[in-house]
Amino acid sequence: MRLILIGLLHAHLIWAGDILYGYGVVGTVLIRLHSLEGIGAGIGIGELREKAMAAEKVANPTEDQQKALLEWKQLGDMFEPKKANVEKEVKTHRGGWLENLPLRSGEAAMFEFTMFFQFFFLDVLAMLVMGMGLAKAGVFDASRTYAFYGALAAAGFAIGVPLNYWAAQQWIAAGFTAPTYFTYLASTADAGRFSVAMGYTGLLMMACKSGVKFLTVPLAAVGRTALSNYLLTSILCTLFFNGYGLGNFGKLARHELYYVVLGMWAINLTISPIWLCYFRFGPAEWAWRSLTYWERQPLRRDAAIIESSS
Repeated sequence: MRLILIGLLHAHLIWAGDILYGYGVVGTVLIRLHSLEGIGAGIGIGELREKAMAAEKVANPTEDQQKALLEWKQLGDMFEPKKANVEKEVKTHRGGWLENLPLRSGEAAMFEFTMFFQFFFLDVLAMLVMGMGLAKAGVFDASRTYAFYGALAAAGFAIGVPLNYWAAQQWIAAGFTAPTYFTYLASTADAGRFSVAMGYTGLLMMACKSGVKFLTVPLAAVGRTALSNYLLTSILCTLFFNGYGLGNFGKLARHELYYVVLGMWAINLTISPIWLCYFRFGPAEWAWRSLTYWERQPLRRDAAIIESSS
């Protein structure tokens, strides 16, 4: 429940694209399911589109046809927004924090109460179950052989990269329409991203086994302060893009967004090991532990040593 609460606060007060809420909800449910919803969603949206187009051709649409028109309009506003709506959203993002609050909360509420349970619940659950299974199998502790991790990296990239490229090309060729998004991208996302993730896992585990400390030490520090880094990334990026910060929303070309990603990585990888030289936990992790034990936990390293010796 604490993770759900943090996710709600993060989504409504900082960034609507929060994932902690989803992790918290899924973590409370003991069900094993697998996410293969993409093709079905694509077919359903395609049928909805046909109903809406048919309804547009009649003078007096039936109640079902009116419902199809309304649902298609709502979907279109989401995936294919009108220019005026885009300009309004850009203007809002470039405004102050209070101006952004209704937009951010509206997007967050739509995700939390509609889209999450319709599209993402099974997805998150499946990824959590697979992650726990791989951890229990020792894949993430660098205990397997170089041959195993080399094969994992090769297979992961060999499957994931071509699959993701193909799906993206199909969506581009179809004009970025909503039905083709679900038909191509959503239906291949699980296999594509999981395979690429396994490819990176193989590379990182080989680096860990090789003792490449200039890479593994910063990454380990980021992992130990994962919640703090997650929240810090949201704070810094919203300050960079929104009007209550630098106001760069809508000003960058797509390739320029990678500069923001690399800059954020540099901050996370630099600050985290320095922080852990002086403190036992990240600030968010410290607050989490204090709330868990209902007792203020020692944060500074010297304070922890003094407390344990007294």
